[in-house]
Amino acid sequence: MGLIANDGLQDEQLHFLALARNSLTGPIPSEVALLTRLTSLALSDNSLTGRIPSEVALLSLLTTLALSDNSLVGLIPSEVALLSSMSSM
Repeated sequence: MGLIANDGLQDEQLHFLALARNSLTGPIPSEVALLTRLTSLALSDNSLTGRIPSEVALLSLLTTLALSDNSLVGLIPSEVALLSSMSSM
């Protein structure tokens, strides 16, 4: 099991981040917004907790957001739901 390290979220050229089924724990760090070129974020089938950070809405190129089968709480932030590029959530 492991946490998503904040210092690992520095690559501004990253387009796809696929970490499904990696036994990740803890919250999704708000620093995910630093990945400004990200088009796909796949974090399904982990043990992530907390809320989906509203900063995800800053990922204006995001087309796919996969967060199923975690222990996330709350609603999807309305800002995230309004991303015009989103095709799969």
